[in-house]
Amino acid sequence: MSARVLVVAVVLLSAATSPAVSQAPDRPLRVATRAIAPFVEDNNGSLTGFSIELWDALKTELRVPADKPTVYPSVPELLNAVKTGKADLGIAAVSITSEREKMLDFSVPMFDSGLQILIRSKGGGNAAGSLFSILFSSSMLQLLGVIVLLVLIPAHLVCCFLLETNGNGGSSGRAGRLSFSS
Repeated sequence: MSARVLVVAVVLLSAATSPAVSQAPDRPLRVATRAIAPFVEDNNGSLTGFSIELWDALKTELRVPADKPTVYPSVPELLNAVKTGKADLGIAAVSITSEREKMLDFSVPMFDSGLQILIRSKGGGNAAGSLFSILFSSSMLQLLGVIVLLVLIPAHLVCCFLLETNGNGGSSGRAGRLSFSS
């Protein structure tokens, strides 16, 4: 299941969504967001990013006044601000879930992230260091040990069998020679 991320314009619960769009609300709309690049970035108090630009275009098109968006630290806090009326709408990268749709109305998704693969960052490493850590990891060394045993044990058995069948079982005290002639 692909994660749908969208710029949430959690339905303008004010007059902006009613058919009478030309009627301005009594007060500026309160907007909730959260900083997550590239949708919303906080550059020393100045908000930029795709979601901010989209909101600016929406409020211009709708001709509604709005306060500067309030940045919340997490999605649950952003959604709670809209749900409790602290904000009139939220705009940020938010995944739409069935649980969230039971509480709030969402706009249509405008960004589909598809499959994303995340790995833990070990920080500051390079390709050679990563390769070294993989090659000498405990699981790789265990695998190497099993392979060596699987090769060495049959090789010794074959060698011992050939020494015995050629009559050089070592009873004379000197090293025997392998002979493959008939």
